[in-house]
Amino acid sequence: MNKCNINFIERLGVDFSKINSKIYTESDINEIVAKYEVQGETINDEVSLEHIYGMHSNIDECYRFPEILDYFFCDLGDGYHTRAIGMLKYDDTNVITGLTHSFKEEPISLIEADNKKNLIMTNGMHRFLVLRLLYLHAKTKCKTQEEFNKLKLQYTIPVKKIKVDLLKTYCKYLIDLFQPVSCMDKYYHSIERFIDQNNEKYYMLNEIVGWNQYESKYITETEMHNYLNSVKGLENEYDDNYDKTGRSKLITFNDEKILLTDDELIEYTRNIIINSNKKDLKTLQNIANIIQKYESFKCFCQTYFIDIINLEKKEEKHNDSYKTK
Repeated sequence: MNKCNINFIERLGVDFSKINSKIYTESDINEIVAKYEVQGETINDEVSLEHIYGMHSNIDECYRFPEILDYFFCDLGDGYHTRAIGMLKYDDTNVITGLTHSFKEEPISLIEADNKKNLIMTNGMHRFLVLRLLYLHAKTKCKTQEEFNKLKLQYTIPVKKIKVDLLKTYCKYLIDLFQPVSCMDKYYHSIERFIDQNNEKYYMLNEIVGWNQYESKYITETEMHNYLNSVKGLENEYDDNYDKTGRSKLITFNDEKILLTDDELIEYTRNIIINSNKKDLKTLQNIANIIQKYESFKCFCQTYFIDIINLEKKEEKHNDSYKTK
């Protein structure tokens, strides 16, 4: 680690064995939201550091304290790494006061990836790292619930927060799971049609998988029919002022647009599930596992799909012949 961060840690006397040093990403918070996120309203709010877990990112690398400090603070680095070095002088007694002006002039930007589980969005990572480390360090000193509650209040800051629209997000997930082809948010450079020597029609899909990178896939006419009966996008509809209308815009594989209110989207999703040919045991077990994993998804399914989605987690049945005697 670089010298300024070592000095910061040693001055505070942080015992990293006593704190949760993980910097969470969206995949850690909610894997459905990480893949199918549809953003909702933006609000001004006040949020405690107890409920800010990390950064809005789907990177695979796992960042932790104290190593992550080097990615943002370095007294010998470029402008990005040196611009917030002054924050490393703060401690538990003066950090909130010291950053108060910045909270007003340039609020930290959050996204609420699940209920009361927030991540840094586009602005505020330097401040978050300092605040989070000081908060976690102070938390280890709390001996009573009263002290903990006081600390949470002390580290409650004004933020600008984007809320994930969980209704649209979860519908997007279920549609993609149960529709003929799971192709949400996939993009295709071209689709070519061929007829072979036996007069059989087939297609080559050229999917965009990276910058100027394509992956070709050959499919039959029947498979192409399944693609054409699938949705490749679900996003917010915006008016001429680029304000959300509240409706969802579904984009079919052949680029037709379907506009739906939330009630219509629920009904559309229900019909996809009811008429799906993909309700195999493995899929249903995966759904049951996710229901148990995320309370918000469980409440969503209880509210809208309790009659067609089993909320109970099924235990795998093993053949008796494989049991150890």
